[in-house]
Amino acid sequence: MITKTLRSLIIFLTASFLLSGPVHAEIVIKAGWVRAHLPDRPAAGYFELSNHGEADTLIAAKSPAFKTVEIHTHIMEDGVMRMRKLERLDISAHHSLQFKPHGLHLMLFDPIQPLNKGSNVEVTLVFETAGEVPVTLQVGQREKNSHTPHAHEHDTHNHNSHAGH
Repeated sequence: MITKTLRSLIIFLTASFLLSGPVHAEIVIKAGWVRAHLPDRPAAGYFELSNHGEADTLIAAKSPAFKTVEIHTHIMEDGVMRMRKLERLDISAHHSLQFKPHGLHLMLFDPIQPLNKGSNVEVTLVFETAGEVPVTLQVGQREKNSHTPHAHEHDTHNHNSHAGH
């Protein structure tokens, strides 16, 4: 027969295990793809990011398939659309962002080996709170009819806070 103390300990440990899921479970990445590229050119990565938890900040990205991965956006400057590196990207609580061509995206520099259409690229997104979140990007052009509707608001991060990047 199990003593009351041992039974309490088992219940406590079971509850702790069940409640201690991965910290990044509230950050969900889907529909990831990377545009096929020429070997001497950077590649660009795209995906849908949903934050089902509290506000967080994307602070870095990395991949074993590339020497450098940067977070980028496009901004209108003096009537010209320009790409800018972001040092950080604030993500509001319970909000989704679309990383897409001519918008937010990952720039993937200096591939370790050529990318083959249909293959996968592993990327890790690093968040201030959620920590490291793995992402799989499929190499190839995303089909136009595979886009799903999403909530996207441009006011979730302040482009002025990224001035000079």
